[in-house]
Amino acid sequence: MEEILREAHDSPAGRHFEFKRVQMNVLDPFPKSSRRNRLLLIIVNCFNKWVEAFPQTYFRVKTVAKIFVEQVVSKHEVSLKLHTNQGNNFESKLFKDIIDLLGIQKTRIAALYRSVPLYLLAYRIIGKYINH
Repeated sequence: MEEILREAHDSPAGRHFEFKRVQMNVLDPFPKSSRRNRLLLIIVNCFNKWVEAFPQTYFRVKTVAKIFVEQVVSKHEVSLKLHTNQGNNFESKLFKDIIDLLGIQKTRIAALYRSVPLYLLAYRIIGKYINH
């Protein structure tokens, strides 16, 4: 029993490895909002399926990196694994430097990915409510 508890809890409060494995992607297009946003940066916690969405008019590499650091790393601590597609925002030198500095293992979705990434499930749900 003690071995199971040690494996399942990373602190006495038992936070269960929050945001240790994260999927992230920029999703589009959505109908233009009153603030002219059409894109969403979706960040999904793979453990408990918690979704955070950040609307923007457009995403620059610096914007994506800033949101990741300010909204994930600073609030939920450093992730151990980050899974993204191969978009320019995630393959840039700036983003790679941040990932390397924080010691995060980054993986990329393959072109012929067979299972549905969590951020696409979030896209379907969010899109259903935004489009109506």
